[in-house]
Amino acid sequence: MDNFLKAMEQQNTENGFLRKVIGDYTFRFGMHKNKTYDEVYENHKSYVQFVVTKLDYDKNQKLIDYYKQRIEEDYA
Repeated sequence: MDNFLKAMEQQNTENGFLRKVIGDYTFRFGMHKNKTYDEVYENHKSYVQFVVTKLDYDKNQKLIDYYKQRIEEDYA
């Protein structure tokens, strides 16, 4: 997990500006409205599974890739 967060931080500081880490973004709809992606990942694994397997990848690429990376690191 630490390697992933370090890589994200490095990516976010490239080009001289700081962007929000993907895990800090919040859902703007549904039952998890106003919860961060990280908060949902830590506390609602069934919803994470739904996101990874059921949402349209083209419309939710960053979120799905983020959750897949977290799952891979947690269970590797």
